Amino acid sequence: MTVSDEPLAPGGSRGSASPAMRLRAIPITMFATDGTLSLTDGRLVFAKSRRRVVLDIPLHQMHSVMSSPMGFHIWHGQRRLKFATGEMPTTSAGGISGVGAMGLGVATAQTRAALAEYRASKDLRDNWVSVLTPLVGARPTGLRVRKPWPLWALLLTTVAVALAIIGGIVWYSLATP
Repeated sequence: MTVSDEPLAPGGSRGSASPAMRLRAIPITMFATDGTLSLTDGRLVFAKSRRRVVLDIPLHQMHSVMSSPMGFHIWHGQRRLKFATGEMPTTSAGGISGVGAMGLGVATAQTRAALAEYRASKDLRDNWVSVLTPLVGARPTGLRVRKPWPLWALLLTTVAVALAIIGGIVWYSLATP
């Protein structure tokens, strides 16, 4: 399985793959599994970085593809599978050193790189959704399909988790003699 930067082929006959993360119940990347998402011979396959296949489902068993702020969701019966597309951002503001014009120049370059990575991830998400939508089966009757979390809910959850971790660290450091 190889990662391809080429557009996905409808039908998945030649095989298509891209970096992705499988999100858990809380859809933030802190609780995600890195791997490769591929579409080959009518099957959606997610393999961890060490090529261990975690998910291998025929597309005709799947339904209801929806884009989300971080990637897309696809349903397999009542089970919702959440994927964040693209590579994890490699830039961070924490690496800025210095002050003045030099620090501002570094921050500007990192911000531009982060925006470029976000746009590439969004384009990849849109590509996956456009390819998968006509290939999946119909939604089972009577099944309720929930929409993905909006961006504000993702941001609020991320802040809440970060504050909980910080609070735990502060509590532990104050409680420990």
